[in-house]
Parts: sequence; C-alpha cells; structure tokens
Amino acid sequence: SDLYNVMTSYYQVVNGTKTNISPALKFVKSYNALPSAKGSKFDQKSIMLVLLEAINANKLPMDPNGIYAIIFRGDFQFPGFLVEWCGYHSTLVMNTPTGATIKINFFVVGDPETASNGLGFACAEYMNNTANGSVGGDSIANAYAH
Repeated sequence: SDLYNVMTSYYQVVNGTKTNISPALKFVKSYNALPSAKGSKFDQKSIMLVLLEAINANKLPMDPNGIYAIIFRGDFQFPGFLVEWCGYHSTLVMNTPTGATIKINFFVVGDPETASNGLGFACAEYMNNTANGSVGGDSIANAYAH
C-alpha cells in the first residue's frame, strides 16, 4: 500500500551509516494473553510483563528485529488512553545473563469504540465516516499504521 511505502522511507543511522527500514514484513504469530474481564486495569509495566511472559513461555518467539503489537479492547482501563494517546510505541531493553543487551520493540493500540473511560463519544462524529464503517477497527488500523 502507499502507507506501507511511506513507512519504508524511515531509516536509522548507526556509526555514520544510514540504513532504511526493510520493505519486507512477515507475520509470525499471534497470542491472546489479556484477560476477558471488563474493566481490567493495565499500565506500561503490566503490558511489558505480559509480553515477556508470552516470550518466556514460548507463546511468542523472541525476535529482537521484530515488532510486537499489543491491541486491547477499549473497556480495559489504561492510563492516558483517549486522553493523551490513541496508540504508542516503545522499546523494552533487557540484559541477558551473559551480559548482552536485547531490545524488544512493541506498540500499544486500543479500541476507542468500546472505551470504558467515557471518551468513546469522541469518535462518534466519525461513526459513518470511516473507511470501513467501523470506528474501532479503523481507528486501530490508523494508529497501527503510524
């Protein structure tokens, strides 16, 4: 897609060498780790723990070159959701027993259509105006893409 092509224009500079993001993506695996209880509370630390537990239990592969997606229903309580952010990305940095450093890149996106914090109405004006007619799904796809 055109959006994907824009994403490949991003790059990093390491030791003076510019390297563009690879245009190759590969979906490896999904894992449903979050509880189904409405109103469950999460923060960045608890999300990182869920991700690490999934990796340590071999539910998800360890891939320092991968990007892990954490997508949650809006009825979970997550500080800042729809107030400060719709989605965000971060890196978990860990040291292995051998002293090596491993970086795990992840992003977090929630569903505004099912928000329990009372802010789902913020998307109501777009209810019939989204690409696929789904405020929640289209909002997640939009945040996921950037």
